[in-house]
Amino acid sequence: MISLQSLHDLFENMRSAPQVDVSARLLWGYFFFGETSEPLELLAEELERLGYTVVRLELTDDEFSYVLHVELIEHHTPQSLFDRNSELEALAAVHEGISYDGMDVGPVS
Repeated sequence: MISLQSLHDLFENMRSAPQVDVSARLLWGYFFFGETSEPLELLAEELERLGYTVVRLELTDDEFSYVLHVELIEHHTPQSLFDRNSELEALAAVHEGISYDGMDVGPVS
């Protein structure tokens, strides 16, 4: 789990990047891994119902696991992102063999 302090540091770094306005809605990507694709397919369906867009669900380059990448446009503070990460980690734990790996962020295109 990414600590709240690490998220505060992330937001401070993003504030210094001119292309990222942390006061705006941003494109957040969230990543999950699993040994097989079936549990990730079920999770992808659940996340789609919650408003996420599935970007990819595929075998990783090392061919030992699968990755699910979803995105959602939303505004976050360090606390709200910590809460989102906690929710996604808990959701992954409900699905056997899936782990939540974290997030990335970029401007909305």
